[in-house]
Amino acid sequence: LGVKTGVEIGETAGILAGPEYSEQMGTYWTGGNTIQAAIGQSDNAFSPVQLAAYTATIANDGTRYDLTCLRSVTSFDYSDVLLRRVPHVSGVIEDPEGYLGILQEGMVAVAETGTAASALADYPVPVAAKTGTVQNDSSSINDGVFVCYAPANDPQIAIAVVVQKGGSGSRLITIAKDLLDYWFGSSSVVESAVSPDNSLLK
Repeated sequence: LGVKTGVEIGETAGILAGPEYSEQMGTYWTGGNTIQAAIGQSDNAFSPVQLAAYTATIANDGTRYDLTCLRSVTSFDYSDVLLRRVPHVSGVIEDPEGYLGILQEGMVAVAETGTAASALADYPVPVAAKTGTVQNDSSSINDGVFVCYAPANDPQIAIAVVVQKGGSGSRLITIAKDLLDYWFGSSSVVESAVSPDNSLLK
């Protein structure tokens, strides 16, 4: 968090609350600031794609990859692959105390018995998740955030859903669940609802 993800389109690093940022702003960092930052408050400001990268890093046991919009480039008739994007490790979190494992267990508990259990407890694939509520200074309605990865025991996909004035992260679970459904084999349901190219919309 607070660093660029490596994605090919323009992005900012966002803000990671901490002593360095406070010093840049001409203020002092105290123990109370540490407690606020630890629960996700303070001056933090991240993009949805940063949250997705963060979630994927947790899923990957601390290995962080550059994000990309590109998988491959092919010839016009798809017969040749001209370029294939190779995953690039941009960092590894050292975790000798095993905190990542505790975090992963907690995210599984969120999906099985916690704030996401109503939608994900019986999901056919084990999911690790976290709901979040973002206080919004410019509105009385909070923003909603929901992140997850699945399968929890062998991750394939990480998702971050952010909805301005969404209220709370628990309200966004169904959006992420639709994406999980598509990824894990229910794509025909989604595709049947999408009009094919060069056809009139109904």
